[in-house]
Amino acid sequence: YAELWMGTHPSGPSLIKTSNEPLLNHLLNNVDSLGDAEKKSFGTDLPFLFKALSVAKALSIQAHPNKKHAEELFATRPDLYKDPNHKPEMVTAWLGPFEALCGFRPIADIKFFIQEIDELAAVVGKAACEALVKAESDSGEMQALRECFSALMNSSEESIASALQQFEKRIPSLSAEKKESLQCDLFTRIAADFPGDVGCWSVYFMNYVVLQEGESMFLGPNVPHAYIFGDCLECMACSDNVVRAGLTPKFKDIDTLCSMLDYQPGPVDRFRMQWTAVDAFCQECFPPVPDFAMARLRLPASATVDQAYRLPSRSNAS
Repeated sequence: YAELWMGTHPSGPSLIKTSNEPLLNHLLNNVDSLGDAEKKSFGTDLPFLFKALSVAKALSIQAHPNKKHAEELFATRPDLYKDPNHKPEMVTAWLGPFEALCGFRPIADIKFFIQEIDELAAVVGKAACEALVKAESDSGEMQALRECFSALMNSSEESIASALQQFEKRIPSLSAEKKESLQCDLFTRIAADFPGDVGCWSVYFMNYVVLQEGESMFLGPNVPHAYIFGDCLECMACSDNVVRAGLTPKFKDIDTLCSMLDYQPGPVDRFRMQWTAVDAFCQECFPPVPDFAMARLRLPASATVDQAYRLPSRSNAS
């Protein structure tokens, strides 16, 4: 399965094996299945959705709205946005390395690519490129980045396809050093799967990250991202609200995406989850959303556990 859901979301609810009834029905009819603290906070429903993903080729360039924005999108466009929930999510590499694009690169990197790749600069436009190159303050850089990315995403399909084709034809003539500095291997892999798609250029705006097995990152609202290859486990709020703008045959809501994105540039490590040792066996982690606080155990095969581990900084998280 490319994507296996475990939870109560109506787009793909889990079923009880013995009765074939949706999990939510079971919870409503068996209220003691959930703890009192959870029922007090979230009612008789699971507040999270758990997924196992196996990604063979890049998934869409996307972001998820914050709670208020999700409610607005659901109220005005329920045919596209299926629920009023936000979708902060945590992803963990599973069964090997996992590749992704996540958040906007440092401005210096984006400037480098725009100055080195004439085809990309042509699609973005001279004025927007010059504004980014000349920007100095943090706020000026973010505004220039917004204008560059919006210009790219709103370019005509014909100009995007033509520029991609020209760059692909030029790549074989580049030196090995230049190919590496321009991340041509990553670009050509994605372009081969999505010929003519504007999302191929996102490689030069977004951070490329490889999570090793067991490593995790946390994606808050409005953070642009795309999963490229590998197997992962995800935990998120119970939502299916996705705003897409590339690398997909599905509906692209470019205006909504460009208006909502977090344009804060910087290295990808800001999204990596940091674990702190509690003892020889247990580690804890506290992402920006407290509900995602976690502990994990790494035990020898012969070990037994005779104590209940509980995150010391969050008495209700276990």
